[in-house]
Amino acid sequence: ETPGYYQSLSGWAEMCRHEYPVVCKHVRSDEDAPKVISEWGPAVILIDAYLQDGEPFKFVERCRTEPFQVIVMSSEHSQAIEDSARDHGAAGYLTKSEDPDDLERLLSEIAEVADKTQISH
Repeated sequence: ETPGYYQSLSGWAEMCRHEYPVVCKHVRSDEDAPKVISEWGPAVILIDAYLQDGEPFKFVERCRTEPFQVIVMSSEHSQAIEDSARDHGAAGYLTKSEDPDDLERLLSEIAEVADKTQISH
């Protein structure tokens, strides 16, 4: 995730915490991700489809056996990226947006995936 988008999403998560119990953390590289994930224990991870220093779909594939779900995000809707994300084991695919209504919908969808994850594990 890019820091700017993370800040928007994190800010909305904080404002909507009463409705959606979503806590955000930002990891700058896929090298740092395993340590943060093991210390934090998230139910859902968002990963940018255009990860600068890694291969997002390989990361998604490695996460198939983990007790969390992965959602792939992209700044533009692409059916090819969505299909590839799901083929590699992603629980979902979302298009990034700075629109407040879209951010609230995103938080709702993340919370829903998190609830399903916690019920199944």
